[in-house]
Amino acid sequence: MKKLNNKGFVLAETLVVATFVMGIFAIFYNNFYPLMSEYEKRETYDDIDSKYSVFWIKRLIQLNSYNATNMINNVNSNGFYRFTCNDIMDADRKKICDALLEKLEVSKAGGVYNIYITKYNLTTFKNKVRNNNAFSSSLQDYVLYLPDYKRESLNFANYRIIAEFERIASTSVMMDDAVVADAEKVKKYYSYATIEVKK
Repeated sequence: MKKLNNKGFVLAETLVVATFVMGIFAIFYNNFYPLMSEYEKRETYDDIDSKYSVFWIKRLIQLNSYNATNMINNVNSNGFYRFTCNDIMDADRKKICDALLEKLEVSKAGGVYNIYITKYNLTTFKNKVRNNNAFSSSLQDYVLYLPDYKRESLNFANYRIIAEFERIASTSVMMDDAVVADAEKVKKYYSYATIEVKK
């Protein structure tokens, strides 16, 4: 019997299988990698600490200890109102607000924050954010990620708080029973949260 030479067939078969496997890996990489980056970006959206912060800010706002008329007029004309603790007229509640934002730090937050009060339906605010370079790109990403909330609130809320908090994440190392912050590994990032306000 004459032995058949199969070297060419084995090479072609190997190339076909290798191409098929590489194609599968390329599809997997193209679909999985963007999902991972989206997950990493959105892990600071509505995290527990930010939700806790906006809940207490909401409580202060609903106590009617600030100029609500000014806020409502600004929301109706501009689409949003930037809230600060200085808006609270009652001195004791202003101190509570300042202390709250100071204490609600995560990993020794930098204390920079932006609190926006908008209409419950975010369509107008989204248009403002989309076309305004005054807002950070990460806030724009967060606001555009949120739904429009076109259906009425089940709690009859007319407004919504959107908050941006600067956080500082630092890695610490143990040296002689003392925690020393590694300055090279200090990283700033922003976290976001939203909650409805009933007024």
